[in-house]
Amino acid sequence: MKTQPQTSKAYFNNLTMLHRMLLVVQIAFFAAAYFLTDRSTVSNEELNSLFTYLIPVLVLAGIAGSNLLFRKQLAKLIETSELKAKLIGYLSSLMIKYALLEIPSMLSIVAYFITANYLFLGMAVVVLVVFILDRPSMGKAITDLRLSGIERQKVENPNEEIAEVNLR
Repeated sequence: MKTQPQTSKAYFNNLTMLHRMLLVVQIAFFAAAYFLTDRSTVSNEELNSLFTYLIPVLVLAGIAGSNLLFRKQLAKLIETSELKAKLIGYLSSLMIKYALLEIPSMLSIVAYFITANYLFLGMAVVVLVVFILDRPSMGKAITDLRLSGIERQKVENPNEEIAEVNLR
């Protein structure tokens, strides 16, 4: 498979764009469910009672699990000596973290769509807030990966080739 070098500026622009796209999808789904749901009554009492316990557990597990798994993956990446490998691993770790946050958000929205219970929208808002606060940045990557001075200089130079992208 062919690869193409990626500059620091392009790497962090792509990270930011990925985060924004995932956020927009969640917000769009949230808005669609909100405007398309008949809120006059809670429509399915059995599912509502099941989701009342299940959704908060999934939300808490998603938030805690995403952070725990991310920290475990970061611990392995910190030991890696090559900067490109660290940043490729960092991207993979962030994608997994974001997926583990997005799943409970989407399930909360689906639960709201089925039951019209605002509790589930509130749970989705909690996950969205966590997702928004977890926006990727150069400074966060430097801190998370505990980059050395030389690695930090490379990452902070917008024209430095710091990663590779697979071409299709």
